Amino acid sequence: MFENSQLQEHLETSSVIRLQSKVIAEWNMNVAENISKIGNYRFRPTAESTDKYRIVSQSFSYDDEESLFYTGATDADVIVDGGLDDQDVPIAFISSKEKEKMLYSLEDCFGRFRPRSGINKLRYFENKYSHHDTISLAQRPRYYMSDKKDPFKYWTSYRTENGIERGIANETLNGRYYIDDAAPYVVYKEEIPTNRIVLKV
Repeated sequence: MFENSQLQEHLETSSVIRLQSKVIAEWNMNVAENISKIGNYRFRPTAESTDKYRIVSQSFSYDDEESLFYTGATDADVIVDGGLDDQDVPIAFISSKEKEKMLYSLEDCFGRFRPRSGINKLRYFENKYSHHDTISLAQRPRYYMSDKKDPFKYWTSYRTENGIERGIANETLNGRYYIDDAAPYVVYKEEIPTNRIVLKV
C-alpha cells in the first residue's frame, strides 16, 4: 500500500486539508456551423520563380478550379500502369487514394473536443527510417498505427501528386529542410474574435 510520511503527518496534525487543484478550460470558436471551407494550399518555395505555387496565396477565392491553389491539395493519388496502347505509347491511370482520407483528416483538426497536440502516427517510407538508431530507446518517440476507427484522426501533409511526394521534408531551402504543400486554412462564414483560447488556473 502507498505510504507517504509527510502526508500521514499532515493528516494527523492539521485540522484542515486544502487542495491545490487545477482547472483547465478551452474556449473553442470552431463551431462547425460557422466553418465555410477547410483546405490546404499548394506552397513550394523552392520552385522556379515563374511557378505560381512559389508564394502562398494571400487571399481566398471560392473560384479555384483554374488556378488550383488549393483544389485537391489534401488528396493523394496513385499512378496505375496501364501498359501500352496500339502505338506503343505508355498508358497510366491516376486514381485517388481513398485510404488516406479514411486514416488522416484535416477536417478532424477543426472539430469539437480535439486533442491539444498530435501523437506520432507511424508511416512507412521505402529505404527510410522512422527514428535515428543513435538515439536511446527512452528518447525515441512512441509511434501508433493509424486506424479508420480512430475517434480523432490527425492530419498528415504527406501525399503523392502525379507520382511526386509532397508535404514531406525532403527538400532544402537555405540549408534547412522544409515541408512543401503544408499550408492549411479555414474559412469562416462569420467573423470570430479568435478560434481558440486555452485557460489554465
